[in-house]
Amino acid sequence: MFRRSLTVFVIPIFLFGVFALTEAYAFRGGASDGIKVYDANGQYLGLSSFSHLYSVYVPSMSTYVGIDLSTGEARIVDLYFKSNDCTGTPYVRPSQTYWIGKNRVKYYTGARTVPVKKKINSWDNGYSECVVHHIGFVSVVPAEEVPAASLPFTFPVALPLEFR
Repeated sequence: MFRRSLTVFVIPIFLFGVFALTEAYAFRGGASDGIKVYDANGQYLGLSSFSHLYSVYVPSMSTYVGIDLSTGEARIVDLYFKSNDCTGTPYVRPSQTYWIGKNRVKYYTGARTVPVKKKINSWDNGYSECVVHHIGFVSVVPAEEVPAASLPFTFPVALPLEFR
């Protein structure tokens, strides 16, 4: 019984350690280290981020870019508004600060600033019309548009991705 408990306890810790070391190694040296990601046409995308929602780390931008693995498009980002009609200053969740996603036809990231609580009354989920829903007070940062021309690769990326 003790041996089985020890095995159940030690294996997950070992796997977590391997994952952590691999993740640290991937970003320690910048663009030359880590697992490089290319699309099916050989377009360099960045370094694999090993995240549960797939994204690549783009060293030249010091940020992650989300990729939808079913379409090759950028992952969707939600925009939040104080207004009741999705107008005015768009906001994103603080986790968006080091991540670029797409909302309809534009790319966004979060401003690298201290999050503040704002009363959110509407949001744009990137798929449909404005959703009027009084969410309440939520921690957000201002959304910043990222020009498509500033991205180091073009969307949609050709699937499947290649890892080298």
